[in-house]
Amino acid sequence: MSATTATKLSDAELAHRAQAGDSNAVNQLVTRYKPQVWRQTWKMRMPAGVEHDDIASVGLQTLWRCVLKWRPDGGASFRVYAWTAVCRALKRAVGREEEVLHRQPVQCDPDSGDDLFDITPAREPVVPPAGIRQWLRELHPTQRLAIERVFGLNGTPDALGVIANDLGLSIPQLKTACQLALAS
Repeated sequence: MSATTATKLSDAELAHRAQAGDSNAVNQLVTRYKPQVWRQTWKMRMPAGVEHDDIASVGLQTLWRCVLKWRPDGGASFRVYAWTAVCRALKRAVGREEEVLHRQPVQCDPDSGDDLFDITPAREPVVPPAGIRQWLRELHPTQRLAIERVFGLNGTPDALGVIANDLGLSIPQLKTACQLALAS
């Protein structure tokens, strides 16, 4: 059988020949689907330390086993049968490799203090200039509290959700109060 004849054969015919012992048919089928296995492997998100080559080799081994195990009366075409098995094998292989990585012990060196983050103390309340203090006194109490807390005039600025909750407002109402205060 020539190479051109083998490439024209369907997946089912090649699988039958492979199961009958034709190694050329096995090679034809594996070669036919090899690019798809690699493409699927490169689409997958790999954990750090897991190589695409290792996972692709699992997919190719699964594809080779599918060539020998597929039955036409099984209810699925060879393409569907092999692709389902390969995708499952790839996902399992990634999971196994990830589990191995997570089970490895982590070594922690004693801290020398050089790499610790500098801890900054909380900001001191800001004393605004006299003109801004006068403007704040003229505001409605809700607007004044909103401005002081949003801009951190009383220390560190708070999140809008926290301020709105403390003042009994919704976030849109808090934003409106700030806009009205700044417009005055």
